Amino acid sequence: MEYRRSCIVDRMTTIMHRSNCRGVTLIELLVVITIVGLVIIAVGFEYSGWQGRYRIESQVKQLHSDLMNARARAMERKRAHFISFPAINSYTLVEDTNENNAYNVGVDAALASYPKLTEYGMSATIETLNNDGTIAAVTAATLTDVVVNFGIRGLISSATLNIDPATPKKRGVIHITSTANPDYDCIIIEQTRIITGQTNSGGECVAK
Repeated sequence: MEYRRSCIVDRMTTIMHRSNCRGVTLIELLVVITIVGLVIIAVGFEYSGWQGRYRIESQVKQLHSDLMNARARAMERKRAHFISFPAINSYTLVEDTNENNAYNVGVDAALASYPKLTEYGMSATIETLNNDGTIAAVTAATLTDVVVNFGIRGLISSATLNIDPATPKKRGVIHITSTANPDYDCIIIEQTRIITGQTNSGGECVAK
């Protein structure tokens, strides 16, 4: 009697041990691998998108900083300064060394750290404003023809972008070309202001 009871206990212990130590099936393993793979892909896409947006915003901030620097230098040194765009992925800052208030290629000296190359291409537009400040029309401009002039009083002008006291309802915009939808991807240039913004679906640069 004692022997049979011992055998029953041993068998139950063996069954429970086998149940507790059962390994995962191939299907369960495949399900886990699939879920982990999907999570990795989703995180990878999100990181890639974030990285692209960050690089575009960094380019906008750098160009904005250089435009502001050109304006400050013009006022400080009492000489006009110019920013031009030799290509869609570069720009240069030039000082009016011959002091004729005109941009003379090959005569006026570029600053030591210029031209600067950009990771993303750029384009230019001219925005015509309504009386209430809303945008009435957007027209394309040739970026490589753009020269932004900074006078010794800090006023900005550009014939290509129609930035002039005679055309107060027009302003120029430099856009960064991308599909990443960053928070900042354009710069509005007016006679007295330089503002970062975001391009909307209509191609307008909305100040932010």
